[in-house]
Amino acid sequence: GQFQYLADIKIDNNEIFTLDILLHRIQVFDLSGHFLYSFETGLNSEKSVSYPLGFAISLHEKIFFLDVPYGNQIFDRKGKFIR
Repeated sequence: GQFQYLADIKIDNNEIFTLDILLHRIQVFDLSGHFLYSFETGLNSEKSVSYPLGFAISLHEKIFFLDVPYGNQIFDRKGKFIR
């Protein structure tokens, strides 16, 4: 994975989640740094994360984004929008 502006990193269930706010995406790596998958935080949908500032991963494997201007957005671990 490549980054333009790495803004946040979290480790959960032996996976490293990285947030790039310029590329509007989460990239996920294993603990050895091998790329696993990525998903966009949303640029084209009505329910999109336009300017993600940070994120957290819950015990129930939901990802919470702090976003401007939409406020909090919730996705599952694979990037499916919840609310």
